[in-house]
Amino acid sequence: MFSSGGFSFGAGVVSAVGGDGWVWSQRSSKTGLNPAPASLAVPFDEFYQAKIFALRVVRESGWRVSIRRGRRTAGRWEAKVILPFGMRVADARSSLRLFL
Repeated sequence: MFSSGGFSFGAGVVSAVGGDGWVWSQRSSKTGLNPAPASLAVPFDEFYQAKIFALRVVRESGWRVSIRRGRRTAGRWEAKVILPFGMRVADARSSLRLFL
């Protein structure tokens, strides 16, 4: 559940930290525009772990993934997964867990 970590509102971004360290975030939209896609940042200790995860996600689901140094998560590295529009976070999390 994502409400356990609290919410953060800054620079037009709403984010919530889950109990497992995953971070959901979404940039708020300007009036009259479609909202930006939501994303999940998944923490990893090592770059190679994030890379393997990202390759699996792209290959199996076709979702966009970028790897970067940990900014939103407590991990040294994180894989930022862009979620398909309208997908529930709970559904995305259960799908992504298959690639860990």
